[in-house]
Amino acid sequence: MKLLKLTGLIAVVSIGILAPSQASAAAPTQETAPVVTGTATIGQTLTTTDGTWTGTPTSFTYKWFRCTTGDPFPSGCTEITGANSTNSTYALKTNPTPANSDQGKFIRSQVTAVNGDGSTSGSSNSVGPINSGTIPASSLSLSPKSGSFFTNAFKASNMTVTTGASAPNPPITELLPTRSTTLKLPPASQLTFNPGSMPVCPDDQIGPSTNNSVEIPVIVARCPNSIIGNGTATFLLNRVNNPNATPPSLDGQIVVFNGGLNGGQPRLKFWAYSYDTGVAIYTEGTLSTQGVLEIPIPQLTQDSAVNSLNFNLPGETITQYLPAQDITITIPGGQKADYVQSKCDTGTFPFSADFLLGRRLTDGTPIGNGEVYTDIGSDISCTGVPAVARLGKVTVTGPSTAKVGKVATYSVKITNTGGAAASGVRLAVSGRGVKINTSVGSIAGGGSKTVKIKAKFKSKGKIKATFKASSSNGGSASATKTVTVK
Repeated sequence: MKLLKLTGLIAVVSIGILAPSQASAAAPTQETAPVVTGTATIGQTLTTTDGTWTGTPTSFTYKWFRCTTGDPFPSGCTEITGANSTNSTYALKTNPTPANSDQGKFIRSQVTAVNGDGSTSGSSNSVGPINSGTIPASSLSLSPKSGSFFTNAFKASNMTVTTGASAPNPPITELLPTRSTTLKLPPASQLTFNPGSMPVCPDDQIGPSTNNSVEIPVIVARCPNSIIGNGTATFLLNRVNNPNATPPSLDGQIVVFNGGLNGGQPRLKFWAYSYDTGVAIYTEGTLSTQGVLEIPIPQLTQDSAVNSLNFNLPGETITQYLPAQDITITIPGGQKADYVQSKCDTGTFPFSADFLLGRRLTDGTPIGNGEVYTDIGSDISCTGVPAVARLGKVTVTGPSTAKVGKVATYSVKITNTGGAAASGVRLAVSGRGVKINTSVGSIAGGGSKTVKIKAKFKSKGKIKATFKASSSNGGSASATKTVTVK
């Protein structure tokens, strides 16, 4: 009997051990994790797979989580509640409250497999960070004002920059105004701005404190000789408050002024005025030696924003008719034809741009620090030819009569019509009773140099004096002048 009781006890104990093991094995067990796919952009839809399971699940339930990082679940994650949060698909959205916005976050799913004996949950990969759908777009155009680019010398050029960022459509519930545009232009070895002796437009005429109601003709009249370019701007009004239509787009006019130098680098001033709103924005930027030009964009009121800027240096005169105001305005082009100097020494001009977009509510309340979007742009192909020096013209001014043995002074202007610097330039003056040979030095490509010559004629009569300039690499050029010596 004791043995039988012991055997029964062993049997009972064995059953007690096996029962939980059999129940656990019957619940679904994950073999592969769920996978979330889709585009990480506001307005797009993410989809999760169920994953694969043993235990023959009869149904699945879904949860979606918004996470601050892409770290393993559940670090930094909060369950998403509300519409579509229990489906196998989830539409990415934004929200005036940053904590409830998908923008900038990582999204993952949690799938629960269910059968008659239990349920088991598994988490997916993360997708993110979720971007706003803003599409940066920018372009650069560079062309020589005449002929071809040089490979070994700078040449006066025309430059056009178009830059802007387009927000998703239909509008989201946050405004993403452009806060700054950083243009990454070719470096100083390929592109430079050359204000030279051009007048500087002072800040008390056009600057941060200038009344923003000043129209284009008035602003032009303040610094007419300091204009270096012009262009247009596009303003979007009611960016968020028009959910069922494309936001109104208004054109503004831009005048670019010479702001002098900032740390030895050229400073540009921009005045953009919209006749539709009667309001202007002022901004400025300094071109670095690396070719970086950052242009801060002032914030507009409520849910309006600057959408794009287009400016030309030096640019041609723009005449524009504004039908709403029934007026025609004229924006002068740049007053210095060689303000932009460029050189094609590598076959390409690199270009890209960064856009810093702010985040704020429709009443203008800032939320967060904004987001940076990079437009990788595209390098511009260019073809250059070697620049050569060429002494092309000699001009002589001075008296046509002189007294024998007395000094007569002549101004001799020597012009290098080539693209490269003319070196070892000398000027020789010869004729009956006169002989002079002097060093002039070098003359920059496309430049000129004026030399004062003091001639003392030794004999009377009509003398044909020859003024000949020669260079070690740019050939020679000459001019003659007949002088009556008494």
